[in-house]
Amino acid sequence: MANERWLGVHFPRLKLEVCIRRLTGDAEVPVALIEDGKVLALNAAAAAAGVLPGSSQATAVGICADIVCCPRDASAEDARLSLLAEVAWRFTSHVSLAEPDGLLLEVGRSLRLFGGLAALCKEAGALYRELGHELRLATADTPLAATVLARAGTSSLQAVPLACTHLEPDAIERFANMGVMSLGQVLALPATELGQRFDPELLAYLDRLVGRVPDPQDLLVPTETFASVVHLVSSVQDGNALLFPVRRLAGELASWLASRRLGASEIVWTFTALHGEEASLAVRFARPRSDAGALFDHTRLRFEGFRPPSEVMSVSLRAESLRLLKAVTRPLLPEVPGAGIHGDSAALELVDRLAARLGEDALHGIRVVDDHRPERAWGIRHVRQMHDKGGLSRQGTLPLRPIWLLPAPEPVRRGDFTLLGECERIETGWWDSAVARDYFVATARDGRQCWLFREEKERWFLHGYFA
Repeated sequence: MANERWLGVHFPRLKLEVCIRRLTGDAEVPVALIEDGKVLALNAAAAAAGVLPGSSQATAVGICADIVCCPRDASAEDARLSLLAEVAWRFTSHVSLAEPDGLLLEVGRSLRLFGGLAALCKEAGALYRELGHELRLATADTPLAATVLARAGTSSLQAVPLACTHLEPDAIERFANMGVMSLGQVLALPATELGQRFDPELLAYLDRLVGRVPDPQDLLVPTETFASVVHLVSSVQDGNALLFPVRRLAGELASWLASRRLGASEIVWTFTALHGEEASLAVRFARPRSDAGALFDHTRLRFEGFRPPSEVMSVSLRAESLRLLKAVTRPLLPEVPGAGIHGDSAALELVDRLAARLGEDALHGIRVVDDHRPERAWGIRHVRQMHDKGGLSRQGTLPLRPIWLLPAPEPVRRGDFTLLGECERIETGWWDSAVARDYFVATARDGRQCWLFREEKERWFLHGYFA
């Protein structure tokens, strides 16, 4: 389409970053990615120690005794790339994989929303760097061009080395023997001569690259649930060290939720030990949460009273009870402090922190029950339901009610109280425990305002106190 604009995202160190993600610490330690007994990639600390790519694992350990050697995990790389693709849905619904270490985003329809291409690229770069990835970005009119430009880290197809293209190694070698090293040199050659010397796939590739023929992409379908796992390099016995992978997973979940405008009412952590033992920790929220800080902070509070198994080897996270977040609108007039949405948010934040610190069973709300008998007109509401504003719809308003209701009515003498106002008749409960009472607001001799009722045979009872 004429308005298509493709953004290529290339992660040049994805394999190593997947390995580093398995560490339980923020300090930069020497790390080497190992494949077939050789160093495939290494971080700056390992390079500074003198380790070279291509050297054997034994040589790397001999040069740097404290180096962390991670075997390559191709399945973990694929899972990571899929997660990085899913968080890109905050920018566009047209996301494709450019395997093994890249993504393709059609952003032509999103430019106005983000304020232009430069602003969108800046936000995408910040997102992936926050998730711990180095990246290169490039834009082009065709998906293939965006991919190779991102791989090469350049803005011109003419300057792209053939090693950054998708050409087969034998074709690249044949071009090198001809003195052709860049894509610009290949595009300058006559198509007829290329067709005679190389396979037809080469011409088809060049046609898709420059847009002479369509190049449809397989768009990813969003997953409905979030589940991610970190397999640690070595077993962990210190519970505090587990907070490092917990923080990483919380950040990933926050990005995943933001891409879908969802919030999680519950998240479940699972810690798996070397010998197979598992322990799960559920963290629930009074309202759906999507910010990484809240997800981690409340997990940390719950973690203080939690005992993970010894020698933990993996930490996994899944999100439960996902809800679509409502768009927040700003009021026309200034809000009263402590009222409205900001006041509710502060109260629910306090509820979440208290529940995480004290446990969910220590915190409850109150709900209205459809029963006129005062002692049965209310019930306990679980902390997870305290954000729910649904309930019984009542017409009109109830008469004055005391703030403190006694556990059971207490017999009193009528002469010790001064009645105020008219009585309220409550007669109900014929199906299980019938009551017929005349309630009065009254003042005791010590000045306290009370709630009395009179039953048959002129028996009086004290049922509660007002503030």
